[in-house]
Amino acid sequence: MRQPSWKKLLPQVIPEKDCAPVIVEEEAEENEAQWQAVGTAREEATAWPWAARPLISGRPILVSVEKIALAVESLTTRLVGAERLNPFYHTDTIAVYLLVIVAVTGLYLTLFYVAPGLGTRYAYGAVLAIDSRPDGQIVIGYNASGTGYTSGTTELENSGSVNAFPVIVLSYSSAATDTAPLYSISNLTTQQTLAFSLGLVPGEIVTIDLRHGIKRISGNVRGDLTGTLVPGSPLTTFKLAPGLNVLNIFVDIAAAANVTAYAYWVPNYSSLEDATH
Repeated sequence: MRQPSWKKLLPQVIPEKDCAPVIVEEEAEENEAQWQAVGTAREEATAWPWAARPLISGRPILVSVEKIALAVESLTTRLVGAERLNPFYHTDTIAVYLLVIVAVTGLYLTLFYVAPGLGTRYAYGAVLAIDSRPDGQIVIGYNASGTGYTSGTTELENSGSVNAFPVIVLSYSSAATDTAPLYSISNLTTQQTLAFSLGLVPGEIVTIDLRHGIKRISGNVRGDLTGTLVPGSPLTTFKLAPGLNVLNIFVDIAAAANVTAYAYWVPNYSSLEDATH
């Protein structure tokens, strides 16, 4: 059986041109040599030439800071796995980004608080008042109309030379028909507040005895009311400081007219000389 001629199968083939052997060994070796050269150059570039660098004369602290910074950058690169993910190499971009955020939000707040016609003409004054308070207290305000209520304030003079622990008595008229919620008793001088979850019933007299060894709240109707004190209230340390004390008693406005309060205490002195003057 005769073999088919390649000329009949591929008549368009030119043997001298299309059947020449392909030699790739030299190119592969050349490419390999180029890759090795690039890799060697990269390794040499990553190694910091400390010996060849110009010295910072007279500033050893700056040299130490520089070494620490480069060590931190190198450690961060190993942790994140790539130099392009190292945030220390993008600090300029991050700084510009944060600058844009500060500028945009600052412009918005400036327009919001200062520009007329936005319905916020009281906001700037409120923020300014908060920042200017020397005691650092936070003031909460709102732009609205209506009626507001505050606690009743009285002044008590402790003539002693040391703290006094008073007895505070609240009396609710028997002519009242509803309970009178008692919210708090505060001494603004000592920054102490007794908070309550207590509703006074008509005809009830509540005694808050803060004297040493007693520390008890009781009523003539329901007996022991110490449990109505909100946790965290300083029952054991609530006191009157020497001199003038400003007390606030906060009772629901609907029943405030029928609630009366008074306090008594024994002045204490640190020495006999204080008591005689």
